[in-house]
Amino acid sequence: IDAGNSDFQYIEVTEPNSIIYIGFALLEYDINFSFLKYRPNPLSQENKKLLQTIISVEKIKACKIPVKIIVLVPEPGVYKAI
Repeated sequence: IDAGNSDFQYIEVTEPNSIIYIGFALLEYDINFSFLKYRPNPLSQENKKLLQTIISVEKIKACKIPVKIIVLVPEPGVYKAI
């Protein structure tokens, strides 16, 4: 990912208590990282989706050691790593 750009991945979890492993390397640039869950909005008639923050890291510094993030996901659903 070039400096100033962003990327994301959707992850669909079908089993409760699943473990998500996320790994990446940062060679030149620091990044911010978030792991979010889509939740239906019970107040919306249009059933719009809301994002709930599961993990939010303000800054991960670039280094030559790979970054490993492990998340225990208690319930099925669609998650977003950004």
